[in-house]
Formats: sequence, C-alpha cells, structure tokens
Amino acid sequence: MSKLLNLTSMTFALLLMLLAGVLPGCPGGGDDDDATAPDDDDDDDDDDDDDDDDDGAVEIPPCPGDPGVCDATTSDTTTGGTNDVNGYQVCGGESQGWSGADDLWELTPGADGTVDVILTWADIAVDLDLVVMDSCSLDPATAVCLGASWETEATELVEDIPVTAGVPIYIFVDGWDGAAGDYDLFVDCPDVVGDDDDSAGDDDDDDDSAGDDDDDSAGDDDDSAR
Repeated sequence: MSKLLNLTSMTFALLLMLLAGVLPGCPGGGDDDDATAPDDDDDDDDDDDDDDDDDGAVEIPPCPGDPGVCDATTSDTTTGGTNDVNGYQVCGGESQGWSGADDLWELTPGADGTVDVILTWADIAVDLDLVVMDSCSLDPATAVCLGASWETEATELVEDIPVTAGVPIYIFVDGWDGAAGDYDLFVDCPDVVGDDDDSAGDDDDDDDSAGDDDDDSAGDDDDSAR
C-alpha cells in the first residue's frame, strides 16, 4: 500500500512539473526561450557592415561623357538629368552629398600643356561643383584627381591642369544636396603647334615682298643711270 502511495505522489509531482514547464526539453521552459531567441545584436552588426560597404563602394560614372570643346563656352543644364555620382572621395571629398543631377564632359586637347576649367552659373541659390579626372573613373586605385572646386558660389575654377595632346580628361559638373540648374563651361586649352607654323609662314611671305622691293629699287637705279 505504501509503494502505491509513493508512486502516486511521484506521478503527481511529475504532472505539476509538466504543467509548470520546468522539465528539460519541455515547451515553455525558460531555458528553451534563451536558446531559441534570435540574436538581434548580430543582425544589427550585419546591417552596419552593409552600410560600411555602401559607403566604400566606388561609383561608376556614365562614361565616356559628352565631347567637350576647347576655347569656347558650352552652355548646358543639369535640370532634368540623372544623379549618377554621389561622392568624390578620390578628390578628398565626402562619400555622399552630391545628390543632384550631374553632367560628364570628355575633353581631348590638341596640344601638350595645361588647361584651365571655369564653371559659372547665374542662380546663386544653386550649388554646382566641378571635378576633373584623368580617366573616366572615380576609383582611387586606377584614376587620378586632376583638381576639384566646390567651395565658391556661382563660380568654380580648376587651373593649370597638365594635359597631353590626344589624351582626354574628364570634367564632372555636379549638384550638391539635390541642386540642379543652368551653367556655362569654359576650357582654356594650350595652343596647337600648327598655329605657330602658320605665323612663321607669314614671315616668309614678308621676306618675298622684301625681295621684290629690292628688285624694284635696283631697276630704278638703272633707269636713273640712263
């Protein structure tokens, strides 16, 4: 009889433990909640890593760009354009912030020397910036920043950019903080050597005319002698 009572007591105790959810492996147990709960901190860390990857990504400009013109003013607008580039880390700028539409120009100089690039616009409420690269890339591993100007209003200037005849440079016009508007772009290029040759040819013509004068004067002397 006592064994039966002990067995009944043990069964009752086990039943209470099952109801309370404290047995190992039972649904509702506190230990199982800890084991199956997702690690929110790890997910946050992954998100942070993704953000870091985005910040370090190199953006690809819309190569090759429109053809630029030397020693002439090009009037254009970024209004209605697309935003292809957001940052210019290669030139020491921020990784983002240039959320306005951007234009890209490819300029091929005809002579060795240096060029000056001047960007102007009329609306002082518009914030446009100027960046010049040696190739159609913004990757610091492959491209070189030839100059940038983003500190002034209504005028940006990059001077004394070294160029080689036949080798293009790339000029970015971009809007800071969503800015877009009309602008004028002027590039002062080195003179082509052929232009100087023409002037030298003119000197030869002057020599010929001098020869004619000499002949005429000689003829005059003969007439006077007669």
